[in-house]
Amino acid sequence: MSGRIGALETLARWTHDGHEVPPTEFVPICEQAGLSGHLTALMLEQACAQLGCWNAALGHRRLRIAVNVNPSEFTDTGLPDRICDLLRRHLLLPGQLALEMTEVAVTNRHDAAVDVMGRLRMMGVRLALDDFGTGYSTLARLASTPVDTVKIDRFFVADIDHDARQKRFLAGLFDLTRHLGLRTVAEGVERPGQLRELRRLGCDLVQGHLIARPTAAEQLTPLVLAERPLLSPELLGRVG
Repeated sequence: MSGRIGALETLARWTHDGHEVPPTEFVPICEQAGLSGHLTALMLEQACAQLGCWNAALGHRRLRIAVNVNPSEFTDTGLPDRICDLLRRHLLLPGQLALEMTEVAVTNRHDAAVDVMGRLRMMGVRLALDDFGTGYSTLARLASTPVDTVKIDRFFVADIDHDARQKRFLAGLFDLTRHLGLRTVAEGVERPGQLRELRRLGCDLVQGHLIARPTAAEQLTPLVLAERPLLSPELLGRVG
């Protein structure tokens, strides 16, 4: 961990009559209304378009962007072709895009989902298992699921800087992911102590309010183009 931006996650937000509607409210409404596919398509389009703009301004294609995808999308055999079209239109490398899914994607219609994921991985698109550790069947299927990244749920990170049992649990989890050749991302990092322990344990990437809060793309652009560490030298020195 260098403190620099390596990737960004695209978050859906909805403002109604000047008030923000939380995702915990509008995402289930989208699902009930049969609009999840439209929301996913919109998020993918906007994320890839923005990354294409940043690529052009940066003069390289090293920055990555992650998009949460509804689990049902991974049983759609047309998804890889749609992703391929997005990458082509916005001049992105496949490895610049990460599709994030919850474990539901690999438990419902497992064989069909694994086939779609396998095609995406062959294209070079990154696949991340989100909220890892919160379900019961993930571990049993992890070795046979073609993901390259696991995102450790904030529940397992919350007390890592003062809870020895949680620290030991994460140490074992990171050993497992390393043996499987998986990249790790810790969610919910809000304190320097958490960051210090995660770096010591060998976590690859972190996200959370200590690093940056959810921000509109136009406000993020100066930070992205600066390509400097987001954390202050004092904080980097203290947790290094």
